[in-house]
Amino acid sequence: MLTGDKGCGENRFVGGVDNYLEIILTPMCTVSVNPIDSFAANVRMDWTMDEFYSNGGHTSFADRVAGVLGIHASRINVVGVYTGSVVVDFNVAAD
Repeated sequence: MLTGDKGCGENRFVGGVDNYLEIILTPMCTVSVNPIDSFAANVRMDWTMDEFYSNGGHTSFADRVAGVLGIHASRINVVGVYTGSVVVDFNVAAD
C-alpha cells in the first residue's frame, strides 16, 4: 500500500494476475517510464511461501537463476511472488 511518505514518484508494481503500477504524483512531479531490454519469465515451485522465504527468498532465487544462466545476479529482477505452490515472476535484463 502506498502511504505518500516518500513523496513524488513513490510507486509499487502489483504483478501476477492483474499486473498494475501505482504511482503517487504531486504538483510539479515528473515521472519517467523507460523500457529496458529484458524477457519475462515465471517459475512454479513445489514449496510453501514459508519455505521460499526461509531459504533466502528473492535474493537466493535471483542468485540461483543467475548461476544456472551463467550471468550476474544483478540482471535478475523478481517482480512478484505469490502462492500456487510458490510462483515467482521475474525479468532477466540484457547485458
